[in-house]
Amino acid sequence: MKARKIHKTPAKADSPPLTMRVENGRLVCLTPYDQERIDTYSSRPFVEVYVVAPMSKLRKKWEATVSAAVSQCNTPWPTAHTARKELKKALDHVRYVHLDDGRIERDAESLDVMTDAEFELFYEMSMLVLQQITGVDPETLWKNSPYAGSIEQDEIPMSAGAIPSHHAEQDGGSVSPQAEPPPAAAPAHPPPETEREQRRLMVECATKFFAAATDPTVPDPADRQKTLKSAVASWKGKLPDSFVKTVLDRCNDVVLGRMSSADAKRIVKALIP
Repeated sequence: MKARKIHKTPAKADSPPLTMRVENGRLVCLTPYDQERIDTYSSRPFVEVYVVAPMSKLRKKWEATVSAAVSQCNTPWPTAHTARKELKKALDHVRYVHLDDGRIERDAESLDVMTDAEFELFYEMSMLVLQQITGVDPETLWKNSPYAGSIEQDEIPMSAGAIPSHHAEQDGGSVSPQAEPPPAAAPAHPPPETEREQRRLMVECATKFFAAATDPTVPDPADRQKTLKSAVASWKGKLPDSFVKTVLDRCNDVVLGRMSSADAKRIVKALIP
């Protein structure tokens, strides 16, 4: 029998959605029309409300940049929709769906569940991945996008511009008290191709380690720590030992509950040039 997903998605309403604003912790109708429609509902003990916030400027920029990459560059993705899903999976922004046959499917999670700070971090990491795949600066892709002129640049966070050379200065957000300051990045000025390849390996390494640290199919923290420890050898000679050790230490912090995954990723991201 063919496996099917058993999670539920709310059905689309026949009528347009109600437009509300949040005011002192309450939902208030935005227009008289919305109020009239609310008044047509009979009194009920409760109703289910699905809150969808307007797409942020940075989110629109991400959508447009990914679309531009697929249309203008040679990518492994047939459509922009596929590209967005695969970028989420590559950066471990996923949910796990249990199938009828007992298997667990790894699927891309909605970006709506992220806070603004989490999405900023996701944006920067996904732009690194996009640049590694296309070989083109994502900021150039964005500027060539037909949507670029419709979004005011000064309303987009500074950290969302061209990929910075030193992410540590751009991070923002809070870091948990247990977080250690990241060690200095490897000394450098390697040739551009070497630098690009090292950046690609760093993103790949961090992505695989964090996926193992948060793998819901391995419930025992000790088993996840063993997986992390055994993975270190595969990066020997490919990346600086100090970088791999920092990734390992931060992932162990996540496994043991000493640090959130977002804070740990922020520290690791600061080491990627």
